[in-house]
Amino acid sequence: MAVVSGGKESLGGAHGMDVVRGHLMPPGAQTKGQPRVCVLTSSFPDGADDSGGVFVREQVRRLSLSTFTDVVYPSRRASSMYRDEPFLRRRTRYPFRSPAMSQVRGIEYVRTLEVCTALALGTRSRRGYDLYHAYWAIPSGFVARCVKGHRPLVITLCGSDINTFASKPGFRESVRWALAGATRVIAVSHELLDRAVDLGVDPSRGTVIPSGVDTEAFVPLVHKTWARRALGLPDSFLCVYVGSLFRSKRVDRIVRAIARVGKQNPCALAIVGDGPERSSLEMVAAECGCDVRFLGNRPHGEVARIVSCCDSFVMASTLEGLPTSVQEAMSCGVPVIAIDAGGLREIVVDSVTGFLVRDETGMSRMIRHLAEHRDVAANLGAQAREFACAELSVETCVERTLTVYDLCLRTAQTREPISSTSCSGRSARRANVRALTR
Repeated sequence: MAVVSGGKESLGGAHGMDVVRGHLMPPGAQTKGQPRVCVLTSSFPDGADDSGGVFVREQVRRLSLSTFTDVVYPSRRASSMYRDEPFLRRRTRYPFRSPAMSQVRGIEYVRTLEVCTALALGTRSRRGYDLYHAYWAIPSGFVARCVKGHRPLVITLCGSDINTFASKPGFRESVRWALAGATRVIAVSHELLDRAVDLGVDPSRGTVIPSGVDTEAFVPLVHKTWARRALGLPDSFLCVYVGSLFRSKRVDRIVRAIARVGKQNPCALAIVGDGPERSSLEMVAAECGCDVRFLGNRPHGEVARIVSCCDSFVMASTLEGLPTSVQEAMSCGVPVIAIDAGGLREIVVDSVTGFLVRDETGMSRMIRHLAEHRDVAANLGAQAREFACAELSVETCVERTLTVYDLCLRTAQTREPISSTSCSGRSARRANVRALTR
């Protein structure tokens, strides 16, 4: 099968559209029967140091092995060359610039309008798709419903679209409207699906499929000491947080919890990520006398190395879907200590794959417990790795997503409703948990 590698094609100059081709088949060489899918997403990695929407890229890479996929996403970066990608990037530039969302109150409305406009422009220059797949109900799902026509639409709920935006005036109605036009709704956790049902989604159209993790890239590390020295990290009991530094993530709780532990046991915290709260967190760390290493944004491959050499992963936010970073930590065999919130309780099984706590006092107590009992930490990590391989593998999640695609396409062809088949059940997941505890 011939392929075209490397190359960039600019389309729709007035629309600010760049099409970046990886390894693509030329016209006429396509395999018959593979559907054409348009993926719309407001977050997609656009460079080695860009971690936004990494799980979307990992899913799309694998979905593209069974479909012809175009990915429409907005970007302010200059055009880049991408090779060895089985899908087509359709990068659309923003039509105007808005201030950072964290700087102006109410700017999320302007920002969302900006992203919606960019995504809508990105879908104008190509027709003939068999199916649309939007990640996040807003803005991607909203735009997808506007442009899809009679084609089936799959919307994946990732967390902030339901937990945050659906509670805001104006956004709630837009989210409800987008979901009403979806052929199928995928939620990364049962809690998100329950909230979607509250917004009017028919339960028979909903399916729970985790975002998934590359269990071959995120693996346990045997020689942690060597890796830490190479990364400049301390030899003490080391916790890690991976994510954006926004106030809603409550990373300050983690810093204070680590500081309490450090009074009796040497303990440090590595923070991978950046955001508007970094300077504030640096002040909190200095006041508490806590050993915190701010590592900033790192390439995804390097994140795997950092996480795998740590002793525990910590998360303190109270509003989560199913964080990819937690799934990656579990795949690395690192036990998770997190506030009991959102979909976390569906994968962090208390005293089996980690610990769920109510507040920073409980977090401090569990960190101290693992620091004093390394054998317990190792056992929890091994069970977390086993659970991740069984339930959270991105390959498994993509297979379930392809099943959803097939249901949508068959429904579109026959125009008859097809009974929903569960792609991921709570009972099956709990059965694996019981097996781990035996």
